[in-house]
Parts: sequence; structure tokens; C-alpha cells
Amino acid sequence: MYPQTHLYFAEKILGKISDEITIGSIFPDFIISKTLPHEVSHQSGHKIFNLCRSSEKFLDLARAVITHGIKPHGLDYYGDEKYLDYERGYCFEKGRPFIGETVKACNIPLRMGWWKAHNIIEMGIELRINAIKDFGPTIRGALENKALLKDLDDLLGDISPEKKHCLVQKAGFFIDYIETAKVTALSLAAKYNTQMITKHNISVNIAEVAALIEKAALVVENDLEDFFLYSINKVKDTLKQTDIK
Repeated sequence: MYPQTHLYFAEKILGKISDEITIGSIFPDFIISKTLPHEVSHQSGHKIFNLCRSSEKFLDLARAVITHGIKPHGLDYYGDEKYLDYERGYCFEKGRPFIGETVKACNIPLRMGWWKAHNIIEMGIELRINAIKDFGPTIRGALENKALLKDLDDLLGDISPEKKHCLVQKAGFFIDYIETAKVTALSLAAKYNTQMITKHNISVNIAEVAALIEKAALVVENDLEDFFLYSINKVKDTLKQTDIK
């Protein structure tokens, strides 16, 4: 999922927002690097929680990290990996009919189509979430909290071989990489173009991607709330078990 959706989800579960919760809710995406790839960052929830046990200040951050990831099961597990009896997660299944149009709009080979189509669905959800509440300024403010990021860097040095993650510098890059202003389909498509150039050296058709995002926002209208309610209850149970251990 995208940053504002993750913060919306974390707030629903934790009942509040702080800079710590905000950073935690986006941390598995924010921390990705060559030495800490997606599959590792999204399975680091328990490790981060254990590192934060000694710091009351960062326990909520660790809980927010768990709301995001794949292992333990957070929002991205239910969105990407497995939801109900679907083959994959909610966003992948909703994205299945978008594969052909996504391949064309994004100038990509068919083998990349389903993954990128699920991104289109995620951006449609981000568009809907931003219409409910604009979390952009909150995310930007947390990413600009240098004191918090420096303290977090010291605390989490052991989660990867990097030791120091240079979180202040990463935050400056990440702010430009995501949409923290008012979200529109066009602004999301423009940011997605930047991400595609960075990751794959491929430029997308921004107008066509924007149209697909608007279409995706409509496609999820009837069952998105059911997906969130299911996932929220599951992740709340996971957090209860984590707090007890």
C-alpha cells in the first residue's frame, strides 16, 4: 500500500497518531536499500519490536511497523500476499483485470503486469483515503523530525548490516519519492513515473496511468471497507499476541 493508506490503517488500529507512529507506519518502505531489500524490511516487525522493548518512546513506532508488513501479518500481507480465499492479496486480485491496460500504460513487459496492476489499485486506494483525510502534512512533518530519526538510527542499527541507516538523509529522498501534497490521480501518476524511472529506467504514460488510478478508485468502492475491517481485526490480534510475548 501507499504511505497515506498505511498511516490511516495504523491510526485505525492504534487509535492515535504521533511522529513515531507515522514513521513506523511507513518504515518498511522507507528503510528499503540494497542491503535491506523489500522481502527483509517487510519481515522485520518482530525484530524491530524486540529492539524497541527497552524504549517506551519507540514502542508505538514498533507497533506501527507491524501494522504495515508481511511477517508478522500486517496490511501488506492482506493486500499483497493472501486475502480470504483469493489466490493473492486484495490488491492483486482487484488488479487482475487491469493487467493489459497497465502493461500498455506503463510500457512494461507482460511478466511485470500483475505487480504493476496491483500498484494501480494501491494508488486508487490512496486517492480514496486522501479524500477522507489528508495525511500528507503529517507524514512530511514526521520525516522532517531529524531528532527522532537520529535516535531511531541509533536504536535500530542491528536490523541490517548497514548499522547506520542515515535515516535523516533517506527521509529527504523519500519525501520527494512519495506524494505528501494534496493527492490527485495525476500527481500519483507523476510520482509513479519517477519511481518507475528510478527502479526500471522506464517512463510511463502519465495521463493513461492517471486514468487507470481513477478507475481503480471506483473498482474498490464496494468492498474496500470490508477489506479494511477484516485486516484491522487480524492485525489487532497479532499486536495483542506480540505485546504478551
